[in-house]
This record gives sequence, structure tokens and C-alpha cells, in this order.
Amino acid sequence: MKNLTKVLILIFVMVFASAGCKGNTNKQGHYDPDEQYAVFMRSRGFAQTLNGILYFAERKGNRNLIYVDLDSGESMPLCARPECLHNDDKCDAYLNYFESPELMIWNKRIFWINFGNELYSMRLDGTDRRFEKRLDKELFVNDKFGLTVIKNGRLYSCSTIGSIKNGEPISICTVYSEPISGNGSSEIIYRGEASWMYTTGTISEDSLFFTIQKKESDVYHIELYTFSLETGKTDLLYEWSSAESYQDLSKENDTIRMSGKRGWINYEIGKRELTEYKIPGAENDSYCILDNDRCVRSTSTTTFSCFLYNGALLYEGRIKTDGVDLEKNGRSPLGFYNGKVLYYLSNWEEGEADSIISVDPLNGEAKVLWRGENGGN
Repeated sequence: MKNLTKVLILIFVMVFASAGCKGNTNKQGHYDPDEQYAVFMRSRGFAQTLNGILYFAERKGNRNLIYVDLDSGESMPLCARPECLHNDDKCDAYLNYFESPELMIWNKRIFWINFGNELYSMRLDGTDRRFEKRLDKELFVNDKFGLTVIKNGRLYSCSTIGSIKNGEPISICTVYSEPISGNGSSEIIYRGEASWMYTTGTISEDSLFFTIQKKESDVYHIELYTFSLETGKTDLLYEWSSAESYQDLSKENDTIRMSGKRGWINYEIGKRELTEYKIPGAENDSYCILDNDRCVRSTSTTTFSCFLYNGALLYEGRIKTDGVDLEKNGRSPLGFYNGKVLYYLSNWEEGEADSIISVDPLNGEAKVLWRGENGGN
């Protein structure tokens, strides 16, 4: 426990010490000392710190933020209170939340959105918890497949919600921003509706990139936009049609990448060129996990394949675990850490522990980074 308390202090100190560095803002796990988004968009309740992971856990009746040191494998609630048992709402790590919240780190603080679209924050060590504001009730939707991120003191959101119009189901897509404090006004970047549509995005140092995807007769019509954080101008970069939708976006240098179930897309911003890669034989519903130079895709509960972005196959086979039965665990991708793929394993058997593993994408060798106590964290 003493070692973990020191770790929590080190998180806070190291973030401040590195605040002048320019980090990689790839949302899938490359740490930026000032602004870090969810490690992987579809795994809510997770965020990455300098050498660890914060995640939200509801175990043994407690709903706490847990810090896991990925190097040592140690974990504890994000609370440095002496003698705290971490079992009530007085614990610094306690969150009154019944689903996994979208965790965001910006300006050396952890942010999350509570019931009623209330935005809260606290310091990286769990102290100084405060209510920031109630988000725009007309525009904000807590969409786990969209984007919610804080940048330069503003919250940016890409969301989709279902509704009924003239007795028919429709989808409504909203892309907007608003300040995280004070009474500043919201700014609508895009808003539209269709019988079926979907939006998601990613953010870089100076731009928000987002897609609007509409489905008609089993064909997806996709538009890729950029919104300048400096000028407030929105531009349509590219539009095309595809047999499938693309979910997660990431930006690396001059390339936008989009993850699909049967492949991925590379869009070269400077050249305005788009290339669609298809994985031969890909039939299941698993989306690709994108890193700087490679793509990893689950092919079953125990296997995966890894490709370079030019389509070259690097590995295809089993995840070689020691002491973890993948057949008994739900496997959620968290992204990449030190060149390895991170997965959170949710054990389906009552009383058994969850775990976090790292997998070498080049040979399938797996290592258990952390394993919770029986019954959870």
C-alpha cells in the first residue's frame, strides 16, 4: 500500500515535470502530459496516465476509480487518504456512477460526466473534486460510440441519438463544442438527421476530424470533415461510398485512419487521397485496433491477426496466455502500450478476477500485467 501511495504521488509530480514536452496525441494510448483521451474509444471508463491506467470499477458494492501501474502490476483506488477503506462515498476514488463513465484528462485534472449531463473534475491524485457545470441539455448526448474530449478548455462532442419523426425512426447526429466552465455559449459544428446515420471523430493539436455516415440500401455514404480549432472553419475533406461503416478515427502526422470490421482506411490529408484496405476472409464483427504503423484485429476469442498499413500480414494465430483462460473472459481492447496490445479481460464466472494483459502483435506472446482480487478489483 505504501508503494502504491508513492505511485499516486509520482503520477502527479511526473505530469507536472513533463508539462513542457510535446507528446503524441493519438487517442489510442500515446500519452500527452496535458491532454489524454480515452485509451480506446469503445472501452469506456479507461484513461491512460504516464505509466498506468485509470479505470472505473464496480466491485463488491463499491464504485471507485482504480489506478493500475502497468510496470509493477500493482493497483489501488485513486485515493491517498490515510486509513481509508475505500468502501463509502467519503473515499477520494468514489464515483456515484452506475455505468462506465467517459474519463478525460486535461490540464492535470480528471474529468467525467455524471447523471444529468453534469461535468465534474478532480486532481490526478483524487483530491480537489469539484462540479464544473451542467452541459448543454439540447446538444450533449453521452454516446459511447462517439467522441467526448476536452481540448483548450472546451468540450468537443460527436454523438448520435435515435428519435421518432412522423412515426418513423430516425438518427440525429450532433457535433458541437462548449466551454467546460463559465457561461460561454455552445457552438454547433454539424447537426443533421436521416433514417440511419452515425458520427465519430478524433482531435489533434489544432483540428477536430469527424465523419458523417449515412446508410441507404446497405451502402454507407461517408463524409470526412475537419474543423479548425483556431479559425472555427469547417471543411469537407472527402466523400465516398462503401459496403461497411468505419468506427474509430485516429491521426498520425498527415494521415487519418479509420477502423472497420473488415479492414481500414488511410486518408492522406496533404494529397487528399483515400485508400481502403480489405482483410481477406474477415467475416466477424470485430473492429480493427489501430496503432502508428499496424492494425490488429480479433478473429475469435483466442486468436487475432496483425497487419502493416500497406496490407502486409505480420502475424495470424493464437494469443499465448499463461494462466488466463480466454474462453472464460470477455476481451475489451484498450489500445497500445510500449508496442504491445492491451486487453481488459472481464471474467464471466462469479467470484473470479478480471485482468489486464499485453499481447505482442508480432508473435501472440501474452503477459498478465495486472490481475484483480477474486470478485473484481
